Amino acid sequence: MTDATSEPGAEPEAAANDLTVAAISPFPALIVGKNSVAFDHLAAFDFTFDTPIRKSVRCVVQFTTHCFSDKYDATRHAQNVVVPDERGVLRCFDQDRYDLSKGLEALIRSLPGKKVHQTPESNFAIITMQDGREYRVYFNIRRLRKKELRIYVESAYAPDTESFNVLPATSYQPVRFVILADKVLSNEPLVFKGR
Repeated sequence: MTDATSEPGAEPEAAANDLTVAAISPFPALIVGKNSVAFDHLAAFDFTFDTPIRKSVRCVVQFTTHCFSDKYDATRHAQNVVVPDERGVLRCFDQDRYDLSKGLEALIRSLPGKKVHQTPESNFAIITMQDGREYRVYFNIRRLRKKELRIYVESAYAPDTESFNVLPATSYQPVRFVILADKVLSNEPLVFKGR
């Protein structure tokens, strides 16, 4: 078992409450095999968008290690490169999740024109295709200030690589992202309507 040489990223809450977003990855580089793997593409970022009732809403976006790590599975992971998650749970670097994570920033920036899906667990999912495969990105969203949100990307993976059963997309409630943003900014309850 190979261990990462530094501690996991800083507590996400601290960075979200600071209104400046540094384009520095909170995740230390890892050595996988003989290669150094960097996570600059998972640095926190922000963007602005308009909703039906608000102009220039700012959204701060942060990621967890679950975007590039998974539970160790000897059939999928040639090496067990340990990645502690934000709660200290030991996980394993996952090359497939890492490769797919390189498109996360562009995908998140495109949300104002898309629908997202509320899950039974009361978070949200982006269900899309990437590299010819279904790709799911799970996140929570909360209000920081009057016209400011935080998206915290909890996990991202292609369901075809998972050993557990993934709910079909039809079991999730779709909602336009800009409507969701308005509801969160207005402190309106987000009600899941079962099918």
